[in-house]
Amino acid sequence: MRWYITTGILLAGLAFPLFSQKPAARIDFEIKGLSNAYLVLGTEYFDRQIIIDTIRLNDKGEGAYESRSRLQPAIYVITFPNQKYFELLIEDEQFFSVYTDTADFFEHLTISGAEQSALFVRYQQLIGRTEKPTSTTRHSSQVMYQQQLQTLKDSVLSNMQGSLLAAYIRLHDLTQYSAVKSEKLTPATFAQQHQIKEKDFIHNFPFNDTRLLRSRLMFEQLSFFFNVFISQHPDTLIARMDTFLRLSYSNTEMYKYLLAFFNQNYRHCRTPTYEKVYIHLAENYYLNGKAPWADTRFLAVLRKKIDQIKQSAIGSKVSNLQFFLPDEKPVQLYDYSTKNMILFFWDPDCDICRQAFTDLAQRTQRQRDKDILVVAVYVHSNKPPWIEFLKKNNNPFVNVYDPLKKSNFMQVFRIQQVPSFYLIDGNKVIVAKGNTLDSIWPYIKNQ
Repeated sequence: MRWYITTGILLAGLAFPLFSQKPAARIDFEIKGLSNAYLVLGTEYFDRQIIIDTIRLNDKGEGAYESRSRLQPAIYVITFPNQKYFELLIEDEQFFSVYTDTADFFEHLTISGAEQSALFVRYQQLIGRTEKPTSTTRHSSQVMYQQQLQTLKDSVLSNMQGSLLAAYIRLHDLTQYSAVKSEKLTPATFAQQHQIKEKDFIHNFPFNDTRLLRSRLMFEQLSFFFNVFISQHPDTLIARMDTFLRLSYSNTEMYKYLLAFFNQNYRHCRTPTYEKVYIHLAENYYLNGKAPWADTRFLAVLRKKIDQIKQSAIGSKVSNLQFFLPDEKPVQLYDYSTKNMILFFWDPDCDICRQAFTDLAQRTQRQRDKDILVVAVYVHSNKPPWIEFLKKNNNPFVNVYDPLKKSNFMQVFRIQQVPSFYLIDGNKVIVAKGNTLDSIWPYIKNQ
């Protein structure tokens, strides 16, 4: 009997905290027109959605999400079975209800019990209405919505200065500029205004507010600034990237986010510009001890990748690779001394390559004063179709190939498609490159 009593007391003691503990957050949902289905609650990091939980709706379209711990301040996403979604701003108020109608879920969306979340919904609805196409009959409504939006923004920024909603509005407005048509501005005035906007973006960027890292808006604003708004010259991109990383360095979470953003943005090295930026990022941050959290295996792979990219990067000295002439005589790139060497990687079975072959022959003939030597590298090993094409098409090129691929030229020059062109100067330094003749020819014409 004593054993049963002790066990009962013990079970009661365990059960009490389990069943008496209240949730730290609860969101009730009512979705008209949707029953016996699941909603997905998630948040966003970069351009990816991170799933937190699912919410089961009953036959009345009602359901609830509960959590034993408070949700992090962030922009959350509620996704429907048809992949439509809406965003929820959640900060201090974490007990509220959501109602909408599948007939127009965004316009019918209402929040009860959380003032800031409700204002966020209203803010987004007004943005949506002001961005709809306008007509003469709608002009008065459009003006009204714009006035309502501005009133809401002014109220939030004045009365809720430290709130997540205020931070969201400020981040959103970093790229909202007055509609002055650029054709009405002189080039000097346009450049001056652009420079002012660029400085304002950096000055007002929330380097010490990590709440918005879990929102698509942060990713979109950074993508716009670095990929569209500022000059795409590599030196400009590197300077602005260094500025952002310097200003965020004291905030570890923001610094890690920005470093990861730049890595994701430039790692594919789609252009010579991106190559230069990525090399700088890797060598000055990841491989220079400024990302101490980075895994050693990742760093080893990155080191290898950077070494490979640098072999064919603009400004690098070209490797003295060995190829073979049609008669199988070996030659090396350094065997040829010329002011302009064009490495032309091609395949006679490729229509674009054949056209580029003819175009390149004609251009070099017209620009004989430029001291141009073309080394046309056939990228495959099957010799007969290559020789047949050369016999039918007289050309002034040095035609070579590497049947056993001992030079590893496809990896050294990172040939991912043909045709590919490299322009090399008299010191065997890569000056320009690309997949079209026009990507290198201006450097020759301007000599």
